[in-house]
Amino acid sequence: MFLEDNFRLYPKLSFFPYFKYNIANNYKKVVMKKLSPTLLGLIQAVGVFLYCIFAIFFMNNAQHVVSLADQPSYTFLFLVFFIISALISASIVFAYPIKILFIDKGEKKEALTIVLGTTLWLTIFFVSVVLYLLLT
Repeated sequence: MFLEDNFRLYPKLSFFPYFKYNIANNYKKVVMKKLSPTLLGLIQAVGVFLYCIFAIFFMNNAQHVVSLADQPSYTFLFLVFFIISALISASIVFAYPIKILFIDKGEKKEALTIVLGTTLWLTIFFVSVVLYLLLT
């Protein structure tokens, strides 16, 4: 519905009719249904892993932004960043399974498989990083 409204409001976007049909009507069938729950778990785990790398980079460089002499503001910024990170990580892991359960009225088994697949892949990434750090 939203994409169809955009095509009506911006007719230059609808110059290619198959693009309009494919995106507006078949997005769910073409893109999401071809991916297995295990592959979706891998994609979500990669998203969380990349976000963790970003968070580590931010925390390592946050000392340059906030002086260490000003401890209360640094502590406050750390706690706010921690809460935001928890929300972002939870939304990466749980948003699509919750959508399957409550909006699409899908199967519980598929949603559980996605969450367990994400957990398995994150565990594999964690063990890989720990082994890499131990061996170097």
